[in-house]
Amino acid sequence: MELVEDAPKRGSNIKVIGVGGGGGNAIDSMIEDGIDGVQFISANTDAQALASNHAEVKIQLGVERTRGLGAGANPTVGQEAAQESATQIQEYLKQSDMVFVTAGMGGGTGTGAAPVIASLARQQGALTVGVVTKPFKFEGGRRRKQAEEGIERLKKCVDTLITIPNERLRTVAGEQMSLVDSFKMANSVLVNAVRAISSLITRKGLVNLDFADVATVMTQKGFALMGTGAGEGEKRAIKAAEEAINSPLLDNVTIDGAASILVNITGPSNITLDEVAEAMDLIEEAADENANIIFGVAIDDDADIVKITIVATEFKNRDDAKDEAMAANASTSGLFATAPQTGNFFNAPSAMPPVGAPNYGSAPIYQDTLSSGNYPPADLARRMQEYDAQSDNLYNNKGRQSVSYAPAPMPDIFAPMSGAPSSVANPSVASPSVAKVVESASVDRAPMPDNSLDNLLPDEDEIDNKPAYLRRNSSKRNFLDI
Repeated sequence: MELVEDAPKRGSNIKVIGVGGGGGNAIDSMIEDGIDGVQFISANTDAQALASNHAEVKIQLGVERTRGLGAGANPTVGQEAAQESATQIQEYLKQSDMVFVTAGMGGGTGTGAAPVIASLARQQGALTVGVVTKPFKFEGGRRRKQAEEGIERLKKCVDTLITIPNERLRTVAGEQMSLVDSFKMANSVLVNAVRAISSLITRKGLVNLDFADVATVMTQKGFALMGTGAGEGEKRAIKAAEEAINSPLLDNVTIDGAASILVNITGPSNITLDEVAEAMDLIEEAADENANIIFGVAIDDDADIVKITIVATEFKNRDDAKDEAMAANASTSGLFATAPQTGNFFNAPSAMPPVGAPNYGSAPIYQDTLSSGNYPPADLARRMQEYDAQSDNLYNNKGRQSVSYAPAPMPDIFAPMSGAPSSVANPSVASPSVAKVVESASVDRAPMPDNSLDNLLPDEDEIDNKPAYLRRNSSKRNFLDI
């Protein structure tokens, strides 16, 4: 298991690290498929599975923690194993320009270790892209729940996260597809996602892109969705574009809600300019009029087929539009949302409020801050509306009772998962909470960390040096604790 020091000399240094069993299977498929210009790394807690993997670099995670026996479908074990091997992982990811982290979410190693590995890649300064699958429904509720929790953690540790909902592949597979073939199809989608993005940088084509082009679309973009299509015969490029735009993998979201779109067109050497232009015209018509669309065209003479892959980022669908309207109403109706969490490996600058955000979830957000149109994150506004609906039987409409709700803590990759103890020390992150406060309400507040809100505090010279955020009846500001 020696580190290969000679990364690809041409262009960017791109690495693909498969985490856990699903990620390792994807690595093997990529090697078999002939994806070139990238270095493959397999990381697993299962020593036996790792030994059979074909990656040129192999990392056994958590030698002391798991003794090579796997994570037992426990994400906490996977997380701790990756933390134990952090120094080794960092060594392998040195000088990377771009790192793909691929895994099947829902198990132990992939779910627990992928966020840790992704955060280490970003520490190295690499553009980090997560490409993961969500379990089939038949894999069980526990696995699906673990997958969702892992995805929430992972999305805070990558620049862009592509999630592939395996269940939606059933609409493509048909009723007669075998179980083995269904997992192979899910694996092939992972492979195609990595190939589509990496080949734009590594392969020469009719229209070339460089690393900076791809980084423009994928740096700090959050969730992304991918659509693929293929066409042959007459109007093959248009067929491929239509199929990609309407791909089941887009999960009922159209690309007209995406602010940035990356398009990979691959076809034989006889592909014409008109074919490319027609396909791009169709994609442009389907996209937002202000979307930043970057595309590349690569040549593959293995088949007389045109393949198109669309990676759409900075999504805004209909639900988001409703949430935006709700958030806008919040600025005049007294509804507010919590500031996003920040930390060593959380990066969401586009969502930051206009005042400095604390390193934990709960902070006073002032009414006059948002009245200028800087609205809170829309999903939290929606959450607050749901809480309001649920609390109708508890809330005193006459204005003298306040009811507060505390959802589960937002995940921290260095915090223990599911409340289990961790062998690695980690900073604590307080959970965000939502409170509905009516005029003159009395609110009990939990102690706040010392000096954590220095940059948020108003003047303290009015009431016996008491911080303004503790004033219950300030005439200067109306406030909500959230």
